[in-house]
Amino acid sequence: MESNHLFTEVTLMIIIIFLIMLIIFFSSIVTTFFFSTAFTLLNWVNILFIFSLVVTMGGAILHIIQVGFFNSFIKNFNYFLRRINRTEEVISELERRNDRYKAIDSINLPIRVPIVCAGVILLALSTMISLVII
Repeated sequence: MESNHLFTEVTLMIIIIFLIMLIIFFSSIVTTFFFSTAFTLLNWVNILFIFSLVVTMGGAILHIIQVGFFNSFIKNFNYFLRRINRTEEVISELERRNDRYKAIDSINLPIRVPIVCAGVILLALSTMISLVII
């Protein structure tokens, strides 16, 4: 039962990666066709590389947000601002609030893995094509 669930999850992720790759692929063709002076293979590969790089960076940003890399910075900055504001500190002491150790909610972004995978695959593909062309 558990292996069947894992199989469907992996299959769904592969389908999502393939769909993202198709969207990037066709949008790069359309962009090259409409915004380039001449539709050449080199122009298309350059635009494909840029699109896949943007998608990879977007997926990496989503990963950084989900992991909570900046949560400690945000928490310490809020604590610092409360320490500077004396009235807030006095009110906090009077009400016996302890917001210093309040946890920051994390978010779940399951689409980040297919976005990064599709971007990296297309980055590698466009790099290999450009090496063959040049």
